[in-house]
Amino acid sequence: MMSPAEVRSALSAQPFRPFTIDLADQRSFLVPHPEYATVHPRGRWVMVMHDDGGYDIADMLLVAGIHVAGPVSQPG
Repeated sequence: MMSPAEVRSALSAQPFRPFTIDLADQRSFLVPHPEYATVHPRGRWVMVMHDDGGYDIADMLLVAGIHVAGPVSQPG
């Protein structure tokens, strides 16, 4: 289980790197930008918004892990 602080840390990373939130029930949610997700102030749930205006809310107890995208290589 991931803590709310760990998800908030990924959201506030500088520079931000897109990441995926993986749930214990095998669902996953892409967070391409920090404005696409928020953690409840008391850490009870995480909400992930989608480009189509939809959203998903998951209990933090279901968050099994996050996968952060690797750094983007610069052409050189």
